[in-house]
Amino acid sequence: SSDVCSSDLTYTVGSGCSLSSGTLTVMTSSSTCTVSATIASDTNYNSANSNTLTITRTKADLTITATASSSTKIYGASNPTFSFSTTGLKNSETVTSVTNTFTGTGSYNSTTVPSNVGSYTLTPSAAVFGAGISSGNYNINYATASYSITAASQTASWSVTSIPYSTTKPYDLSTAPAASGTGGGTITYALSAAGSAGCSLTGTSLSWTSAGTCTLTATAGSTSNYNASSAASQTFTISASTALTITATLSSTSITYGGSTPSNSFTASTLLQSDAISSLTYTYEGVSPTSYGPLTTAPTSAGTYSVTPSAAVFSSGSASNYSSVTYTAATLTINKANQSTLSVSSTSGTAGTG
Repeated sequence: SSDVCSSDLTYTVGSGCSLSSGTLTVMTSSSTCTVSATIASDTNYNSANSNTLTITRTKADLTITATASSSTKIYGASNPTFSFSTTGLKNSETVTSVTNTFTGTGSYNSTTVPSNVGSYTLTPSAAVFGAGISSGNYNINYATASYSITAASQTASWSVTSIPYSTTKPYDLSTAPAASGTGGGTITYALSAAGSAGCSLTGTSLSWTSAGTCTLTATAGSTSNYNASSAASQTFTISASTALTITATLSSTSITYGGSTPSNSFTASTLLQSDAISSLTYTYEGVSPTSYGPLTTAPTSAGTYSVTPSAAVFSSGSASNYSSVTYTAATLTINKANQSTLSVSSTSGTAGTG
């Protein structure tokens, strides 16, 4: 009735609710409660009871979404920050933490942040609410986020850039190895220019025709976490690091005046690879006190002579394949010949006779 004052009403609440200063609160531990009212009698009316009202508390919808400060990173870079956001919390309630699980490439499934290249899904779960707040107040929906790790760049670099001309051919560039990639990719070699060394390359097998240089490239192949590198160019040196000594030899080091001149030849200390010497120039010069030359014509007079080789002519290879070429002389002695025995004939005459 319109002439009933609220002060005449008495409310009765069932379990699961509380009433304070006219405010009805459904307790968090309950989903329903009942409320009824009683009005006291007065001079004109008897007391009366209301019907019983059942109040049902429904759960609020709450969405918890995984978040990342960056949805992608390059392999090897620092991880982004992973967290979560909420939509639908009521009454200033809070979620303090969630468990983020990563699933994806290579059957990855872990709460540990992945480190290898791939595509991953970040799924939150097991929300922890602030003190005194029950998860039962909410219909929780967990929303995922995407996360990816992309391949990093790598660089190929050379560690072997020179080998001696004396090295056994072919030289396997993968033995040392001559080059490597920062990402561990397989190295592929290529010949850019044969150069003065006359290089040739089959796979990793390098050959050459002379000391000098050629130009090679090395490329590191892609791996699971790295892209292939750009080609690294290198001037590769075949070094002339061995000294060569050429020594004159004679078929005979001593003859008698008038005899046949000995034939000249030579020995070479360290001819390398398939190098060969076809001829030399021999120069004769008298050894004091013998005076002669220097001439390329063999001497005939008695005396002592040096026979010095020079100007080696290579039928294969060249002198430039060696760090130095030293010529060593031989000594030729031409001994004096013995004269025939002198004989004196007797003659007759008269003393004082003209």
